[in-house]
Amino acid sequence: MNLIVKDKSKLNLSKEKKKFDYWMRENFGFVKGLQLHYNKIPHKIIAEEFTYPLEDYKFYCYNGKCKHILHKTEKNNKAEYCNFDMEFNCLPLSPKSTIKPIIAPKNFNKMLSLAEKISKNFNFVRVDFYLSNERILFSELTFTPSSGANSYTNEWDEKLGQFLTINLKDTK
Repeated sequence: MNLIVKDKSKLNLSKEKKKFDYWMRENFGFVKGLQLHYNKIPHKIIAEEFTYPLEDYKFYCYNGKCKHILHKTEKNNKAEYCNFDMEFNCLPLSPKSTIKPIIAPKNFNKMLSLAEKISKNFNFVRVDFYLSNERILFSELTFTPSSGANSYTNEWDEKLGQFLTINLKDTK
């Protein structure tokens, strides 16, 4: 849920307030799937500086180690995605995967280090960063990407599942 304001003088505050009020009432635990952990997170409205262009890097971290990354860019209002491994080889995780090789950005190692540091206390978390003109911007932590319903192939479900180790003593 985003509102992008490029020119504040053209902003219709009463119209946007209705949208914000609706968003604040939304039960995120049941939006787009069953993600009950969102029910305990207080709703907030956050205003940020408009930053463009953005590249989106989503680091999939298992027990504090990143195993694969999703890279997203938008060109001409069309999103382009590529999943890749730690050597920037494209991964065909799903039948819908876009295979578009990229080169590691200059500050990739810094983003990787930050993602692994942030994720060290979690069995699984996706750590998201934006990159804008080589500037690293933290985006979010995601514990249930795509509501846990990504359409990976059976082969990739099995491979990715092998990355995860859960210590049942930690779940009590």
